[in-house]
Amino acid sequence: MLARRHDKGQDHLQRFQALIDAHYAEQPTVESLASRLGVTSAHLNTLCRRLAGRSALQLLHERLLLEAKRLLTYTNMTISQVSDALGFSEPAYFTRFFKRHTGDSPKAFRQRQ
Repeated sequence: MLARRHDKGQDHLQRFQALIDAHYAEQPTVESLASRLGVTSAHLNTLCRRLAGRSALQLLHERLLLEAKRLLTYTNMTISQVSDALGFSEPAYFTRFFKRHTGDSPKAFRQRQ
């Protein structure tokens, strides 16, 4: 029974990560993604913490940051264009989000690459 519950949890986590990959640029809420999986956001958070060691929101933010770093490193898009591509309402919010999670501004990150 415990193994079956774990498998179901793994399945939810994999489906959550697939939803993140498909929709991260729309900046979905954890609640909206959880409801698409048919679970509560609290249950999804518990699964993510238990199986991935991070909250559902952290996993969503990590995917956004991965794409932001990729765009800053491999494209000539302006920071404003990267911000738009990732669904941020304004470049200043993107810059604050990026700096809070990486310690660098997008511009400083790009210059170091």
